[in-house]
Amino acid sequence: MTSSTSRQTAARIQSARTSAGQPSLKVGAVGRQGRFAEARRRSAFLWAVAAVLGLAGCMGGPAAPVGGSTSTVPSSSAASPSESSVTRDGRTILPAVPEDCSTPTADDVRSRLGSVAASVQTPQASASTKDGVSTVTCVYSLIPVPVGQMPDPGNALVLTTTKAPDSAGIAALGLPRLMMSPEPVEGAGERAWFGVNRLSATTEYVFESVQGLTAIRASLGVPSSTPEVGDAKQRLQALLSGL
Repeated sequence: MTSSTSRQTAARIQSARTSAGQPSLKVGAVGRQGRFAEARRRSAFLWAVAAVLGLAGCMGGPAAPVGGSTSTVPSSSAASPSESSVTRDGRTILPAVPEDCSTPTADDVRSRLGSVAASVQTPQASASTKDGVSTVTCVYSLIPVPVGQMPDPGNALVLTTTKAPDSAGIAALGLPRLMMSPEPVEGAGERAWFGVNRLSATTEYVFESVQGLTAIRASLGVPSSTPEVGDAKQRLQALLSGL
């Protein structure tokens, strides 16, 4: 990736964080805010990143309750198709169902990612579609989430599966998405990339692969104070290989 492209990618991530009230890419201490305020900012950032990935509006719904990973995947599966809403960018929000995030399970995530995922929670599912491109997002918080709150993207594994109707739809995604200095990875789909986004309060390990008309993106976000996640590329690749 050229330095110009890298700067553009950084600007997109910074723009998403700025619009959500998040710290910029400049390394520095997080402002003196309460924990609750910080959680609200990070939840807002999840919405902002979702907008960049084409998921805006589909991240709603209650968060996974505090507890282990054996509860049912939170979803709005009781809603009928007529109850689906449409976002301002024309994206139709679909009722999420437990099967959307049945694989990998929280136990699979814990096994593949190791100690960083020791307290991983049951995933929160969301789904949307636009112009024939469907997207399913599964957010696996790495820490317990109070009922009624969104998972903190700075402490979660986010899996995004995007299916396009044709090759033009895949090309329009602009792969790889939101990744600073991506490096090609062999042996994962037709094409794959890995990169690390080092932000002021969060470090994101990102792996994205494409096979046919399906793109899968895994983003492992941890607080910047967390020790380096060893073998992050190999761990995420192994996790996606089972999907």
